[in-house]
Amino acid sequence: KASTDHLTGLINRNGLDDWLKSLRPSENRPKRVSLLYMDIDDFKSVNDTYGHTAGDLILVKFSQFIQSAITDNQQEKSVFVRLSGDEFLIMLAGKSKADAAELANAIYVKLKTGVEFQEYTLLIKSSMGISSGELVSTDIDELFDEADTAMYWAKKSGKNQFKVFDQLIVND
Repeated sequence: KASTDHLTGLINRNGLDDWLKSLRPSENRPKRVSLLYMDIDDFKSVNDTYGHTAGDLILVKFSQFIQSAITDNQQEKSVFVRLSGDEFLIMLAGKSKADAAELANAIYVKLKTGVEFQEYTLLIKSSMGISSGELVSTDIDELFDEADTAMYWAKKSGKNQFKVFDQLIVND
């Protein structure tokens, strides 16, 4: 099974599974993790307007901007994953929601650069959801669902922003 994405060179879902196993979380040794789940806002319209070459360029540049923000913020114990299409995940080991929010802000600064394509400068906008918790196994479904809910709330609130999952979101 391939563990990297062919276009971006990022780890894919298989690679994420391997990374989670390397953390070796257990009941006796839970691991604190924070997730940033994100996608590119209005990505389909980029493909429809400028073509798939532009879409691929956006995916690659987006990945590079994110990797740069991760490096700048010295997030050594992290993994950056292309899940599918324009969906990405950053998992930070040993970090809090506040740490994840700090990284999200750094990402938005990087994205302001824009991407040159032909005679256009395309701005990449992204909605993100953040969740955090203790892992006692390699099952991240609950944390992933919380991050997905927070991302949905970010989109519903106007896009190009992040939201942190908290029980109040569910009750709104």
